[in-house]
Amino acid sequence: LSLILTRSSSVKGGSPSCSLELATPRARSATHDGRWIMPKLERTSVLTVAAFGVAGLAAGVLVQVFNSTRGDAPFVPPVSLPATLLVIAAVVLALGIALRRAVTRVSARPVNPFHAVRLLAGARASQFAGSLLGGFGFGLLAQVMTRSVVPPSPTWLPMLFVAISGIVLLVAGAVAEWLCRVP
Repeated sequence: LSLILTRSSSVKGGSPSCSLELATPRARSATHDGRWIMPKLERTSVLTVAAFGVAGLAAGVLVQVFNSTRGDAPFVPPVSLPATLLVIAAVVLALGIALRRAVTRVSARPVNPFHAVRLLAGARASQFAGSLLGGFGFGLLAQVMTRSVVPPSPTWLPMLFVAISGIVLLVAGAVAEWLCRVP
């Protein structure tokens, strides 16, 4: 996704206005006419997403170890957490599909580039949050399942749901990021 920021003062005595356009190959080289070209955005790094997942895994294990050393019951996340993550994943995916349809469809109304950039930021944030919370759920689950006495299913099932919904959010963010590409 490459964007061009253009400054213009078309109204005499008025304040200059800014507009954002999708960059074409011809416009990328034309910087002498007052246009700034934003660099082409790269896809989210797999290593960054993996680092968030490892950090979440470590945090989940540490939370359970801390509770265990104090003699407390294991931390069980609320059922609303995975439900919320799934709703966020559905919203990000639906917005990505709507943007992709608007970009590929020939219409008189142009796509708002600010909407596309906001959606791209949301998709990346979904990837990071999904990786972090998925790792957290797996960390909680890993520490509880390695105990000598396996807890009952009402204890470990919400942890599994958090891990799975985190992965779903991660995948939805990656798909939405892919849908934000200029065809």
